[in-house]
Amino acid sequence: MGLDYTENGCFNYRDVGECLNILTGQTVLPAGRILRGSKLEFVENPAQIGTPGTICNLSKGRDPLDKLFGADYFHFPISNDHEKYDTRNRTVRHWLNEAMLVLENEVRRWSVFFHSTSGKDRTGVVVAALLTVLRLVRELIN
Repeated sequence: MGLDYTENGCFNYRDVGECLNILTGQTVLPAGRILRGSKLEFVENPAQIGTPGTICNLSKGRDPLDKLFGADYFHFPISNDHEKYDTRNRTVRHWLNEAMLVLENEVRRWSVFFHSTSGKDRTGVVVAALLTVLRLVRELIN
């Protein structure tokens, strides 16, 4: 069974702040700042994914459409040889730090859209690391 891209062209898409705010009933993270999802292959225009100002591709390959959306673009690949959930692994920690540093040093245009091929593992690990850095309670991160 394939992934369903019919809704907005991007499987597993969501606004991280909006989701957290709905779950908690309070403003935990501003909506519209951190977005996540899968590959851009079926996205027809940037409005479908929140018109991000910055796109961070976490998958191994480059996006064929990366420049079409007019966003600042960063690529943080990591080999499938590494288990992304194993943050004890030096390579995984380095990869996570690189992805996090874009938020600290490089983001000039919000919102930031993190994505990988299916928007689950790599994207989930990076978003979980970000929420951990922001000191959200573990129950919200899991």
